[in-house]
Amino acid sequence: MKSSLKRAFILNIKGLLALLILFCLQYEMNKPHIGDILWMVFLAEGAYWTTVLLGLFACKKLRS
Repeated sequence: MKSSLKRAFILNIKGLLALLILFCLQYEMNKPHIGDILWMVFLAEGAYWTTVLLGLFACKKLRS
């Protein structure tokens, strides 16, 4: 299960970087706005992976 989580995490990061690059190339934005977008993405990813890990922990506790 750890290898599948690691693979999912790596693919998620690659996909996000590709989307951010395409987004930044499509729109001409000021640098402070790009920084704000990166912070929002970082916080959203942190919340997403925290939810995934808490769900896995809860499933593990329910099984035992």
